[in-house]
Amino acid sequence: MYDKDHYKLALGHVKATKNMVDNMSKDYLKLVKYADSLYRCKSLKRAALGRMCTMIRKINSSLAFLEEVRKHLGRLPSINPYERTILLTGYPNVGKSSFINSVSKANV
Repeated sequence: MYDKDHYKLALGHVKATKNMVDNMSKDYLKLVKYADSLYRCKSLKRAALGRMCTMIRKINSSLAFLEEVRKHLGRLPSINPYERTILLTGYPNVGKSSFINSVSKANV
């Protein structure tokens, strides 16, 4: 349904941005720890949040694609592992529907 390479690329963008945000937060935390005034702490916090928001805005298209995939996967039917379930698979025109029609009252 969706391109596997595009999906992996979008996940890679998110992971790389997460790592950069983690590193940036560690760096700014060190700067805030040794700041000399409250004003300096607030300005460092604003600068860090601004840079993080800019990084997230850059991957906005990847996030939108992943959200679309998530919504689509949420609409797919699921199999309850606690109920008995039979999956009937096979190549086209091998008699899957005929088998279902003969063993059940269904008209597939």
